[in-house]
Amino acid sequence: MRVLLLLLTLTFPFVANAAEPIVRVALKEDGQIVPGQQVHLLVDVLVPDFFTSAPELPLLDVPGALVTRSNERSQNLVQSIDGVDFSGIRSGYSIIPETDGRFDVPSFQISVSYTEDAVAKKATIATTPVSFAVGSTLAAAPTFAARALTITQEFDRDLSTLKAGDALLRTITVYAEDTQAMTMPPVEMAEVPGLRSYRRDPRIEDGVSVGREIGSRRTDTVAYVAEQSGTFALPPIAYPWFDVDAHLAATAMLPGAEVTFEPKVAAIGIPPVVEEQEPERDWSRTRSIGIFVAALVVAALLCVSAYALAHRRHDARPRQRSERRLLGDLRRTILSAPEPQVYDALMRWSARGGYRSLREWADDGSPELRREIDLLSRKLFRGEAVTFDRAVLAGRIASREPPRRISKQSALPPLNPAVDCR
Repeated sequence: MRVLLLLLTLTFPFVANAAEPIVRVALKEDGQIVPGQQVHLLVDVLVPDFFTSAPELPLLDVPGALVTRSNERSQNLVQSIDGVDFSGIRSGYSIIPETDGRFDVPSFQISVSYTEDAVAKKATIATTPVSFAVGSTLAAAPTFAARALTITQEFDRDLSTLKAGDALLRTITVYAEDTQAMTMPPVEMAEVPGLRSYRRDPRIEDGVSVGREIGSRRTDTVAYVAEQSGTFALPPIAYPWFDVDAHLAATAMLPGAEVTFEPKVAAIGIPPVVEEQEPERDWSRTRSIGIFVAALVVAALLCVSAYALAHRRHDARPRQRSERRLLGDLRRTILSAPEPQVYDALMRWSARGGYRSLREWADDGSPELRREIDLLSRKLFRGEAVTFDRAVLAGRIASREPPRRISKQSALPPLNPAVDCR
């Protein structure tokens, strides 16, 4: 009996110290999943005591699906398992299948850093494989699936005040929940006979708050220009999608509009007013004072320029190192990350140069750079079966840092909408 008690006493500390990190994965969705529907893969990581840094989740690749890190904020967990207190962090992935069939999420490893009994530890834990099935929809059903979709439109000016030669902006905004903005298809807007139309690059946003809900938003803008006066009918908008809650194909509608461009009104000339000239005065004294003041201004400008030059030289080297580091991160993203992340990284890179859009920045680059970015945009936003060359794009980025261009917003409407509204 004494021997048994001694063995139990020695075993209890060993069991307490044997607590290891735990990882659990689970699918949030229940019921039938359709192509284009967002599937949430929840990942719970638990460690004894507490974390010293957030778990490092890797990039996942699931053939036939778009996989990104979840936009939802991580949650903190506290659990007691076999008498041991565990701290946990819940995060996850968003998986959007492109077709029907079976999808397998392979096992992947997660690196964790934590402390136990005031001792810093590191570990690598592996998940269990997970799979799910995606059912087919009707042949005519769209592949974009979401919840609570709404669509709105607005015009940038009063439709009753248009003149021939004016540019009218029509903005269509699509908002939906439980989806990714990059998967939202473009709004189809038919051409209007008699009007020239110019589409701007779309604006996509995730994590948009509407009331108490969080969703994604896509904004498409087209500019209509009438060179001649007349009345024109802007077509209605039909936006097909799949309602995940109702499990039915649906179409969101917007009404068309009738616009009239009035003839231009010729400007009426104003006769010039001739003022009497004052007699000449002796400007010799005034000229001397002006020369003296100008000399003082020039001297002050030289001092300011010298200070600014010294300040720039002092700050140039750290900034150059920062630019090289960011450039290296961008190249690695282009070569290995999913295509939506590549597009997002390129947009942030062009914005650092002061450009309003990725297209505007690409137009200042080489033909190869413009071609690869155009291929990437067509694949993401038009669904075309094209492939861009990652190596060529990364090489062109590496050979050309973004020029510092300050984009100024004019208070007047654009003189050439074909340039501003690409």
